[in-house]
Parts: sequence; structure tokens; C-alpha cells
Amino acid sequence: MNKQLKRYFPVMIMSGLIALTLAANAHAGFLQQMQSIAGPDYSGGAPAAPEPQVAVTALAKFSAIGRFTTATIGAGACANIDQSNFAAYCSGGPDTCFQFNFSAPMVSTAPAKNSTLTACLTVDNTPTSSGATCFSGQGLGTLSAATGASLTLSFGGQLCITQLIGTTPPAVRFVTSGGFNVTGGAGAYSAAVGAGEFAVSLYDAAVTALPYTGPGEINLTGNLAKK
Repeated sequence: MNKQLKRYFPVMIMSGLIALTLAANAHAGFLQQMQSIAGPDYSGGAPAAPEPQVAVTALAKFSAIGRFTTATIGAGACANIDQSNFAAYCSGGPDTCFQFNFSAPMVSTAPAKNSTLTACLTVDNTPTSSGATCFSGQGLGTLSAATGASLTLSFGGQLCITQLIGTTPPAVRFVTSGGFNVTGGAGAYSAAVGAGEFAVSLYDAAVTALPYTGPGEINLTGNLAKK
């Protein structure tokens, strides 16, 4: 064997082995062929399984509109304060928080066309900023139907005071607005989910002292799914 042949002989052997391996795996997949070449120490592993497809909850448009003849803004926290972040804070005294109670017949997309909303928001008696006439509040409400089906709503937002000029005695409009979450309910809506925005206004034509009472309006818009 001449010197040139000796030089290339190992390369020829290796090339032949690779060719035989590829031929033996001609019908194997790419990963299998590469694993065969790499040998038993191949650690690439099998490709990851595809992520399972998770069904996405379908949300529908939700709205509820109503009017009440009387709502009340009074001293102290709501009875549901134990479920609010204000619980410890409001226990500091009767002047730390006040409450906004309202209830009204509603025309709504759920749980029935004719429903009733009852809610109470606990409001921090400290203005959101110096000189402001708005106060932070949160609370719970129930939108119920005669069938027993209902939605549980969690509210959070601000109550603002607008004093009307030129009225005797003084007249004030209170406006509460913010966001809400649907946190379940009853009947067909026991696992309901959803979210949206709300606005509640109360008009007191003769402001004197607590409690403040008067007529007003409620408007909720958002999305909802029975889940």
C-alpha cells in the first residue's frame, strides 16, 4: 500500500461506515437517523408533545339598567365588610367609613330580563387626594331573578360628590363608578364569570345630614359567561 493510500485509508473506512448506516436507516425519520449516527449516548430525546387544547370560555355581552326611587348613603360600613379589604380599616371607628346602599329593578341580559340588583358599597371617608370630592369604595351585590338564578358581583371604584348650584335647600348628586367582576351566582349561573364597568347616581334634593337619600339610576355593561 503506497503512502497516499495509507493516508486516506482511515477516512475511506469511516465514510463507508457512515454510508452503510445511512443506507440501513434510509426509511427512518430524520431524528432516528441522527440518533443512529450519534450512538447510544444520544441525549436529544423525543420531541415534546404538543400542548393540549384548552377550551376558551365564550363571553357574551352583558348589560343591566335600572332606576331606584330611594337609595341611602349612611354612616358605618356595610354588613359584607368582612369580605372587603376595608375590613380592618373601617373597624377603627364610626367615622372612618360610610356606606352606599341601593336596590333597584333591572332590565338585564342575565340572569333574566327582569332582575333585581341589591348592593352595598363601603367607602373610605378620606378623600382620594387633598381637596378632592371623590372617595374610594368597594362592595358586593346580587343580581337576582324570580326563578332563583342570580349573579354575585364584586364592585370597586369611587364615589364623587357634585354640589348643584342655585338650589335651595342645597341639592347634591352622588355618582359612584368603577369596575365589577362576576364571581359566581346561583342556579344556571353558579359558575358564572365576567367583568365590566358600572355607574350609580343618587340625587338628594335637600341635603341636611346623614343619611342621604334620593332617587337614582344604575348602569352595568360588560361581558359574561356561564362557564
